[in-house]
Amino acid sequence: MTQLIEPSAEDLLSLIGDGIVSINEQGRVVLFNRAAEEMFGFTSAEVIGEPIEMLLPDRFHHTHRQEVHDYAVTASAPRTMGHKREVVGRRSDGSEFPVEATLCRRAIDGTLVLTVAIRDVTERRLLEEHRRVLNAELQHRMKNLMAVISSIVSLTARASSSVMAFRDSIQDRLLSVERSNSLLLAENASEADLHDLLNTELAAYSDSGGGNVVLGGPPVSVPARLVVALSLIAHELATNSAKHGALGREGRQVAITWSLHEDAGKQRLFLHWRETGGHSIKSPAKQGFGTELIEQSLCKAIQGKVQVDYHSDGLDWRMELPLS
Repeated sequence: MTQLIEPSAEDLLSLIGDGIVSINEQGRVVLFNRAAEEMFGFTSAEVIGEPIEMLLPDRFHHTHRQEVHDYAVTASAPRTMGHKREVVGRRSDGSEFPVEATLCRRAIDGTLVLTVAIRDVTERRLLEEHRRVLNAELQHRMKNLMAVISSIVSLTARASSSVMAFRDSIQDRLLSVERSNSLLLAENASEADLHDLLNTELAAYSDSGGGNVVLGGPPVSVPARLVVALSLIAHELATNSAKHGALGREGRQVAITWSLHEDAGKQRLFLHWRETGGHSIKSPAKQGFGTELIEQSLCKAIQGKVQVDYHSDGLDWRMELPLS
């Protein structure tokens, strides 16, 4: 018959994933398991016999002593610490970390012993903070997005000659908004690559050889607050070019180039749209939807400066805007 070996209390405590710390009536540590050693960075020998406050930041020492005393005198059931304030542990190197702690008491051979089960919740708190930031960012993006959509609807309605024309125009522009948001939502990004952003809007206009649309510039990460605006600007420029400029005629080209410059420690983006090989384009007598959207709505919202020139072979459009 196989003899069962009873595990010792020390063996059982070593298997527990939470830190287990017991103190006597004087507030000195009498038990410190392996998980607590790993959590706090102290060995059991360093802690046994020392005040429990050595495991807490200095600012909590006084209130902790009082809370432990009150619990030892009055409480009878286990209690979760920190229901009215944060509970913070201090490692041997002085670093702090958030914990959950459950306190219980028991009399052993006439001596009162208080035991606390401690769990490091650093990863959970980081995840909670990450979610909080994401929710705040999502709310901010939605607010900006609705402002852009409201502007698009208003300006499109004003420029449309019929309900059908309004429908077609609004669909195209909202698709542009959807594409730009897809760049951000693909990996929950807080920015988008400028080359990818422009390529997404212009891919439909590129010929089989790709020679009529040329993109060139250094790697640029566009902040989320600018992505929708820049996508709509590229969409409007491409749409106008397809109707009246180089993208609507074979053998002509649109080159979009960009560069970055430092100004008082802040980055500024310079974007240049240049059409070549076309025919002379005159400055329109009346400002169209695209120009109004770009210059009055989008560029103002992102604090951009625009310069437009009409050359003998096509449009020359420049924009400068702050990235930071």
